[in-house]
Amino acid sequence: MSEWYCVMFMYKKQIVPFTFFLLTTQLCAQNLISLKLEDLTQISLSSNSATLSQTPLRDTPASVSVITHQDIIESGARNLDELLEIYVPSFTYMYKIQGNQIGLRGIISDRNNKILLLVNGKNMNIKAADGGAVSEQWFSMLGDIKKVTVISGSGSTIYGPGAIAGIISIETFNGDTFSGVEVSGRAGAEEKFYTAEMSIADKLSSDLSYYVYYGVDSYDGASQKNAPEKFAFNYDFTSPHSADIYQDRAINFPTTNNNGSLHAKPRHKFHAQLNGENFDLWLRFTRSSSSVTTNQNTIIRYADFGRADWLEDTGYENQQLTLAGNYLQKINDKMQLNYNISYMLSDVNILYSQNPAETRNKHWGENNFNTKVMLNYLYNQKHTFNIGVEYDYNHFGRKSYLNSSESSLIASLANKPGTSWHSSMYSLFGEYKTQYSKQTLLFVNLRADKHTYTEWMFSPRVSLVQHISPLSTLKLIASRSVRHSDDADLYSQYLKDGSMGDTEKLTSFELIYNYTKQNFSFTLTPYYNIHDIVAFDDSTFKTEKIGKTKYYGFETQIEYTLDKNLFISLSHTYNKLLNFTLYDENIQRQNISAQPYGYGDDFANWNNNITKLRLNYQLNKKLKWINSMQIFWGIPGSKDMSDYNDIDLAQTYSTQNSIKYKLPVLESTKAIQESIYLNTGITYQANKQTLFSFNAYNLMGFFNTRYNKRNYFQRTSHYREMAPSFACRVSYKF
Repeated sequence: MSEWYCVMFMYKKQIVPFTFFLLTTQLCAQNLISLKLEDLTQISLSSNSATLSQTPLRDTPASVSVITHQDIIESGARNLDELLEIYVPSFTYMYKIQGNQIGLRGIISDRNNKILLLVNGKNMNIKAADGGAVSEQWFSMLGDIKKVTVISGSGSTIYGPGAIAGIISIETFNGDTFSGVEVSGRAGAEEKFYTAEMSIADKLSSDLSYYVYYGVDSYDGASQKNAPEKFAFNYDFTSPHSADIYQDRAINFPTTNNNGSLHAKPRHKFHAQLNGENFDLWLRFTRSSSSVTTNQNTIIRYADFGRADWLEDTGYENQQLTLAGNYLQKINDKMQLNYNISYMLSDVNILYSQNPAETRNKHWGENNFNTKVMLNYLYNQKHTFNIGVEYDYNHFGRKSYLNSSESSLIASLANKPGTSWHSSMYSLFGEYKTQYSKQTLLFVNLRADKHTYTEWMFSPRVSLVQHISPLSTLKLIASRSVRHSDDADLYSQYLKDGSMGDTEKLTSFELIYNYTKQNFSFTLTPYYNIHDIVAFDDSTFKTEKIGKTKYYGFETQIEYTLDKNLFISLSHTYNKLLNFTLYDENIQRQNISAQPYGYGDDFANWNNNITKLRLNYQLNKKLKWINSMQIFWGIPGSKDMSDYNDIDLAQTYSTQNSIKYKLPVLESTKAIQESIYLNTGITYQANKQTLFSFNAYNLMGFFNTRYNKRNYFQRTSHYREMAPSFACRVSYKF
């Protein structure tokens, strides 16, 4: 109760705008109820699509990938990132101390703050610093997930600032979509882990149901022997206590296990939900972590003076407690209001090293309160209007419950431990959808967001959907997405000079063609983006406007089913940088591309070509064979950045303080050549209650270990070979 009181009332200057917001919402609702309407019909809401109104997938104006619960089980995916890399054409990830850095369509950052992560429509992103879409990434327990929807590309016109690269939307089971009791267990070898999960759901009455889920894992990960860590250069340490580094050979001093939980702590996930006829209420608690080897330059620096022991047990951990509710008020058959309210506590702890004097270690807590009201109004069968208002309040800087013995410490405010502040964001958004004919559909969207420490941010979108034939659909989409800097960066800038913070913009033009006929589907999606980038400038050690990129790409996917037994999916994506202009020519170290310095014309942390293949075969009624392969064809932009790093900056870099190793150092190119991840598995449905599955991962490592490698973000000369490994799962439903 004290936490609620603190968030809603502790700052007096927040009472007035919050009260005004509630009064405005109430008056608006009263005025809407008094309207007289005709042509009665029902409108439903959809929070898991790329529109504000319920829209069939064929008409949705976005590139959407839908992953079902069955897909999750069959894939054997051991975490969300692995799952999305299998099923989403352009999705990939790299390692970094803040956890896996995820990317879509060429956009990958040193923080996951350019992708929004939603659970049942609620934004779960860490907002202060060094976070973003991280809170659901590493769980091996995925049994509560009914469906994952991924929107590739611009999305802030629907979900608000931050949806630059895309949206990951998780929909959990509830009492209407799950019934009975299910227990499951899983164990993995080589990459060692144990998982236990339980789900319970039942109907309390004809229109009231509940769902409860709990999952826990013990995830040791893969040892350095099974997942060796390597560098693409040689290094002779000055300290006699540290073994030297030899290019493309496993290092022989300890760091961390690969993909394990931080400090071998158990990870927990709990979800409880109550569903009624026109409402749902849910509570979610997650405690997650990942052990990640620290930065390449930090390894060089500490090992160089004989403190390699400081490099062990580094990584990222977080926990969240969320309470959210939704209420649907039907005014009449033509109009309805949807109310959303949520409260969330988040805690973060980041360990760059075990050095007691390490200034980059961070730990803090943040509280979020959000409320949203949306009106859906069907004027007639051809015209639909959706209008909404949203208020988001954040309190930052309390002690982290993961490190309650110390005052909060956040990146941009490192010199001011215990700094506490708050921010608010007011939002207006709307959508007009018109059905010109049976073949033509038009969407017009606009969203405006005002953050305490930014100017107004605008996200427009215009989309035309044309049914060329009963089998073919063409979609034309022009949109702009926005993102503001992390809240700690905004506040730091405000303290410095009182100015408003930087806003990132992505202007996107996309064409989607789809042809679907019975057992065959073909999709082709070319796109062109103009990206005004806000990112970390390592030259000035702050987040700011970096420059503008122009690039294009395409995604294509074919899916085919033969005789209901054989399913094949093949996708290929291509991404190409056209131009990158720095806003400040004095910027020497950034993680986007070396093109401004005269080296190449590719992104530094992206595989230009990505191919993904899935093949499933139903051997009989009980037995199914599942296969997946992802081919990443190499990172030419990394070689360009290494050439720039080696030639232009060799005179100014000091090896002693390891600045050179903040960028790739490629004395060989093995680290950035193709990677191929091959998985296979079987599921056996013994009876209606019992399901067995067996999965094998990263099998290319048995043929050539170089195919199993995964790079570290920005320092791509640092890589790790993922362990060929196995897992078994059994589930029983009562």
